[in-house]
Amino acid sequence: SEKPPPGPGPGTGLTGGAQVGAGGGQGCGRRNDGPVQCGGDNENGEVGGGSTSRRFVPYPIGGLTGVAEIATGGLHTCARMTDGTVKCWGWNDAGQLGLGDRVQRGDLPGQRVVDFPAVQLGTGRTAVSLVAGAYHTCAILDDHSLKCWGSNTDGECGLGKPTDYGDEPGEMGDALPGVDLGSARQVRQLAA
Repeated sequence: SEKPPPGPGPGTGLTGGAQVGAGGGQGCGRRNDGPVQCGGDNENGEVGGGSTSRRFVPYPIGGLTGVAEIATGGLHTCARMTDGTVKCWGWNDAGQLGLGDRVQRGDLPGQRVVDFPAVQLGTGRTAVSLVAGAYHTCAILDDHSLKCWGSNTDGECGLGKPTDYGDEPGEMGDALPGVDLGSARQVRQLAA
């Protein structure tokens, strides 16, 4: 399917303290104690409130608590939890939610973000930082490696071929390769 325009620009995950992120048509804020609220255009469920109507979803969004970091993409949103797991919702045409399919989440009544599956990052791996681009998502892992998934038509995922990742079963977890940064290199900071 044709991708809708991502809006004015992708948001970014910020670390520490209170945090705000703005995506293509949505904005999210995280309080110091972890709860997140989002509001905005929401045509694809990117604010996570179980609908596609423009709306503001108050704390905590979709029952989600314990959020360490929020990242807003073009039309999707992801959260890094305090335990290092990642949950994503919204538009998913290229696998940017990292769940091995192209199913949107957060757009149907009764859907709660807390009930969505976590992104599989690999055996024993957790995320320490998270960013979302227009149609892809990247995480720095606890071993300072980097994994990206979603749209890769222009090499956004850094994996050497223009193939989307995370949109088909069996592409995430240990099957998703890390970005090759060269010998003895570790990621410390990331932008998308």
